[in-house]
Amino acid sequence: MEQKVVFGYWGLRGLGEHLRHCLNFCGVEFEDKRYMSRDQWAADKAELSKITAFPNLPYLKIGNMVLTES
Repeated sequence: MEQKVVFGYWGLRGLGEHLRHCLNFCGVEFEDKRYMSRDQWAADKAELSKITAFPNLPYLKIGNMVLTES
């Protein structure tokens, strides 16, 4: 069973591109969530805080596991 991969980061040009390129190069299908405002991020941050103690950007979510920058 393949787990859904989500990469979340600010929608500013160039930020997070290195990870997006790595995921594409490895052939990983992922959802690219680009936050354009603090309001968008606040809504998802509340959901992520149920899964991880440190919801932060950038994050990589694989199933129920979340990796964030500290």
